[in-house]
Amino acid sequence: IIAEHMGTAPSGGSFLVSSNGTTWVSSFTIPYSGGTVTNDTVYVEFLPTAATSYTGNIAVTGGGISSTYNIAVSGSGAGACSGTPTAGTTVITPSSGGATTAFVASLSGTTVASGFTYQWQSSTDGTTYTNISGATNYTYSWTGITANMYYKCTVTCPSYGSSTSTAAMATYVLPSASCTPSTTGGCYVSGIGSMNIVGGVGSISDAASCTGSGYMDRTSLHCTLFKSNTYNVTVTPSSVSYGQNQQFWIDFNNDGTFQSSETVGGNNSSSAASSTVIAVTIPAGVPSGTFRMRYVTNYYGYGYTYPTIDPCTLR
Repeated sequence: IIAEHMGTAPSGGSFLVSSNGTTWVSSFTIPYSGGTVTNDTVYVEFLPTAATSYTGNIAVTGGGISSTYNIAVSGSGAGACSGTPTAGTTVITPSSGGATTAFVASLSGTTVASGFTYQWQSSTDGTTYTNISGATNYTYSWTGITANMYYKCTVTCPSYGSSTSTAAMATYVLPSASCTPSTTGGCYVSGIGSMNIVGGVGSISDAASCTGSGYMDRTSLHCTLFKSNTYNVTVTPSSVSYGQNQQFWIDFNNDGTFQSSETVGGNNSSSAASSTVIAVTIPAGVPSGTFRMRYVTNYYGYGYTYPTIDPCTLR
């Protein structure tokens, strides 16, 4: 048996419904193919046109339901705006996430009245903002960020004026790596003493010498590297008595796995050196965003050689 459920907003246009909180319509269908009905979210938008109370029912029909199932909705309209509004403060929920996180931006402390228009804007640096196409409701919903992003909203009362909300930042959370490198030798002959890189914007100067198992999480350090550019990375081993084979990866698809195609530099050396300069090249066709870099060094005599060093298991 193939059937569908349909959700329909009350007549009159004061309420609209949505399956995703972004596209608003008077009714939409939810596919249904028999068996147990799964939970589905129906978003409701309230669009008052006068300072009065509104009531109605969201009607759910079809899909084998013997009679219409009504969900009561109500709202109170406000008087028309008559001056420059207070836009208030932007609130982002949740405040952090990644490429698959569902976010909602809303306003707190804004003037309560009808007749306002809204335009949401976004920025990568908190300084230069651009309008978001279609983001013209009191709230703005979207999925995914690949770097820290800033959002604010301009609220306008036509013929009177506009103001812009205080911006808020959605913080990007780097995905976890699929593996934590393990070693049997620890820092003995393959440890990292320091690593330094001057990026296109910012730099990393990490003098945290190898300790314990030999793995160090340094994702708190960051700099900006530009596509189609090559950067010299100076690395120093914890022991200068042994030659080192070394490799760099950048997880450009943020799946937590360091694939061979994501190798950006490395070298092999049987000779001991107090420091080595390795060229790291950022390909032209990679996406923009915030990514995890992994650097591995190991004693050349162990047999792991660039560009086929294992990013997860070492001696």
